[in-house]
Amino acid sequence: MTSRILTLGMAAALVCACAEEEPVGLDELVPGDAVRTVTVTLEADEFLQADTAITGFGRPGNAAYVVVAEDGGGVLDAHALLRFRPLPATVTYTDTAGTQKTDSVPDFETVEVTLVVDSVRSSPGPATLALYQLAEPWDEGSATWSFRVDTGAVQEPWTEPGGSRATLLGRAEVGVTDTVVRIPVDSAQFALLADTAAAERGLLIVSETPDVRFQFETPKLHFTVRPAARPDSLEADSTSAIAGTFVFDPAAPAGNTLLVGGVPVWRSFLRLKERLDTLRVVPCADGAPDCMVRFRDATVNAITLVLTPVAPPAGFAPADTVTLAAVQALATNRVPLARAPLGASLAPNRQPVFRLPPARFSGGDPAETLEIPLPGIVQIFAGPPDEDAEPIHPAIALITTPAGEQFGLGAFAGAGTPAGPRLRIVVSVSNEVQFQ
Repeated sequence: MTSRILTLGMAAALVCACAEEEPVGLDELVPGDAVRTVTVTLEADEFLQADTAITGFGRPGNAAYVVVAEDGGGVLDAHALLRFRPLPATVTYTDTAGTQKTDSVPDFETVEVTLVVDSVRSSPGPATLALYQLAEPWDEGSATWSFRVDTGAVQEPWTEPGGSRATLLGRAEVGVTDTVVRIPVDSAQFALLADTAAAERGLLIVSETPDVRFQFETPKLHFTVRPAARPDSLEADSTSAIAGTFVFDPAAPAGNTLLVGGVPVWRSFLRLKERLDTLRVVPCADGAPDCMVRFRDATVNAITLVLTPVAPPAGFAPADTVTLAAVQALATNRVPLARAPLGASLAPNRQPVFRLPPARFSGGDPAETLEIPLPGIVQIFAGPPDEDAEPIHPAIALITTPAGEQFGLGAFAGAGTPAGPRLRIVVSVSNEVQFQ
């Protein structure tokens, strides 16, 4: 048995080439009723072997932001974990003569943590944020709500889920129109931020106001110092976070829903049945009752994947546009979907991605579907050229691109639900008897 790899993306070029050709003198040779074009709709159980949503692609520690939430959507809690270098033990300044000098006993006047608000991807506030010293060290790459270290081989739980709190360092209000949040540190706690061991444990930011979810960027530690030799002046400096992540609870459940986006990133996969070319669901051209032909004996002109946007799990609604792409998943019997490489786009070159505003995921109108043309899978319905060839396992991956831009998720009805995925297929079939 020979092995055969199907390149789904080649089909698009083949279909486009055929569509541009105009037959010459065909009307005189072919009777008008010899060819019939119909639209066939396949429900999920007719064309899908399985559909699934898988998460874990990337980690919060790799995101360009942190998330803070308290009862977001009524259920979601999220805490930001940050680690900065200790406040410097010495400060360099310029004296009145223009000479640079070093103060070995700096007197810190102010210390504050600042965060840039992603106003598009955050709830509007107002809210109160609290800054705590963390009581336990944590691993940026694996910390979760329950575990401060969770590498698989090593699991070390938090004493307090969500990050064990030690000293309260300060609070700040976030207004509806604020673009930057400044959390001042109580001067009595400056020594903690200068302590190496305490800096290793890091800082925790939580919201004390319910029903909010913020996405923050560019965390920094700002401070001003009054040099002992120049008590009438202040030197200002800042440092960026050297580690940062966020932990949240609960995790988003998939259920019968196809999820895309978020952090960790979700991808959804539609694994098609083998030999869809043999399905007898296309009416014969002469319209004879109970007469059906196989897809492979007809001409498939166009295929559209029909998806129904639905409301994501509570707390995970997108705050910004969800950018969706349908690409080939290079899965085999030896490679599980979670590890399958992603191939080329299966959609037309003129529209490789689809942009859905947050309102599309309100769950309000189930009739408002998303239609994705998939010329890249037309060839599947023609069947393999060799009947003895190894069966193929085509799979479609639904992804966001670029991935991980926002914490919110896009969601679509999955198989087993009334609004599950469908394939709409435009087919031309000839009446061979009439043609003869």
